[in-house]
Amino acid sequence: MPDPRYIDPDYAAQAAGIAGDPLLYLAWSDSALAARPDDVELRLERAFQRARVGQVEGSIADYESLLARDDVDPFLRRRIEWYFGWSLWSMGRDAEALYRWRSAERAHGGQPEWVPYTYALALWRLGKADLAVKYFAAAQATDPRWGTAQGLKRRTERWDEAERRIAVEVQTAWQASR
Repeated sequence: MPDPRYIDPDYAAQAAGIAGDPLLYLAWSDSALAARPDDVELRLERAFQRARVGQVEGSIADYESLLARDDVDPFLRRRIEWYFGWSLWSMGRDAEALYRWRSAERAHGGQPEWVPYTYALALWRLGKADLAVKYFAAAQATDPRWGTAQGLKRRTERWDEAERRIAVEVQTAWQASR
């Protein structure tokens, strides 16, 4: 059951600023990683971009190799788990996404503001509509932009159309439940 307010910032859960063609980025990152194979941030971004273009196995392999390392500090490990959750969710692997997000939440130790909307998205596609709506209500209580069409559009401007459509479905169900 969600808490009523998730108000804690989580600087580990910040989307990267990589824009443009992910395939061009991947070509560059492959050569950069050949020169700097231990660059955690670079491998993390490559994992995320691989998921964006449907390179599921490569994406998961990158994430798992990062999580297998014992030299990654807790902040960065939490970032990896959060990113991994988003990639899994974008792949339609909702239960696995929820697992990764829960790991990131536990590692945070507080009530990170991203929890209610991410959980709502995964729970919705898992067929747990009532619980998804409760988490969405917590997201809206934390950030009222989730409750309006314009606010949702701003919150999801970097998402692809399919991801945005899921958010609208959950928002619509939340509005109907009020």
